[in-house]
Amino acid sequence: MEAARLNRRTVLQALAIAVATVARSTTAAQSTRTPAVGLLMLTLGPDDPLIQALRRGLLELGYAEGRNVRFEFRTASGHLDRIPALADELVKLGVDVIVAAPDTSALAAARQITSVPLVVMMFTTDPVEARVVKSFGKPGTNVTGLYGRQSEIVAKRLQLLKEALPDLSRVGALYDAPSASRLADLAVGAKALKIATVPIELKPPYDLAEAVEQARRAKVEALILLDSVPVYFRRKEPAQLALKAKLPAIAQFHQFAEVGGFMSYGNDPQAVFARAAYFVDRILQGAKPADLPVEQMINFKLAVNLGTARILGVTVPASILARADQVIQ
Repeated sequence: MEAARLNRRTVLQALAIAVATVARSTTAAQSTRTPAVGLLMLTLGPDDPLIQALRRGLLELGYAEGRNVRFEFRTASGHLDRIPALADELVKLGVDVIVAAPDTSALAAARQITSVPLVVMMFTTDPVEARVVKSFGKPGTNVTGLYGRQSEIVAKRLQLLKEALPDLSRVGALYDAPSASRLADLAVGAKALKIATVPIELKPPYDLAEAVEQARRAKVEALILLDSVPVYFRRKEPAQLALKAKLPAIAQFHQFAEVGGFMSYGNDPQAVFARAAYFVDRILQGAKPADLPVEQMINFKLAVNLGTARILGVTVPASILARADQVIQ
């Protein structure tokens, strides 16, 4: 009887040791697992400056690729219909968080992915209105990220043009499908400033030369480029075309002014991508997207290209130069 009790005790002890060993092994395996970040982009390539800004942001937070983080990059090469399949592919790879941009791909990903934390960068689409989060302060879903609040500053760009060109009365507005919703915001500002707007739609393959020529034929006196990812990538082309047509032009991103555009006012896309690293870090540290407030970007940058102004024969008012964050000679 005593021997039986000893055998039973020995077996129980052996089982306890085995369970503890498995538990430690599992914990060790989990602690040494390299977290994976999925990058889901509509048009960006892996070496684009925006992606590099995100990588730098993560590096500053201690994430070094190949050491304690790995990236799974997927791009739809401009084909929105590919986003759902690419999103599924990232989920099957077991990534810990997915970063998606811009608006169209972010929305498509948000509607496709429910099992993986998703960090979105919405430059023009209100994520609450799009119903991908319940509120800015408490998303309540697997989605969080950044919103560019473009609806509030489209009219501001028009106001800047009017301030620089007091006699301005007719403006051409270049837009594409994702930025079409901003036309209503522009119309409100134009009405207040008594400016007529001429919408000019850009469709693939985005013939910018024809768009600017169409604006010239419509006898506009300036151009406003509504937020467009393809235009951002090809920013030098519309900047130079507008200059050749003697049309002062303004866009969201300061890189437009840097390559010859007249002015720019809006979020810095690189700063937005760099800030996305904060959300990735919080999620990898265990935070839930549902509890991470969506940030509304409020830091807008005004850039003025004085070299372009001189070619156009425009004297930029001191009131604009005093407020400019960047003056390009």
